Amino acid sequence: MRNLESRVNRLEADSKEETCMIVPYYPGQTKEEAMEEYFKEYPHMREYNGPIPFILLEMFREKNDA
Repeated sequence: MRNLESRVNRLEADSKEETCMIVPYYPGQTKEEAMEEYFKEYPHMREYNGPIPFILLEMFREKNDA
């Protein structure tokens, strides 16, 4: 029984956490550029192959105004 519990714990620890990330994009920036900027900060999400977890949020002010 202990062996089974340790295997389940190991699988849970190794599994990817599903998340929904809000990715802002600013005037003059494309959605693709915003996603590349996001992937620089979170490179492990580039390999994510589940449902699309991203919400692209259009910003109306420049990034340095945020």
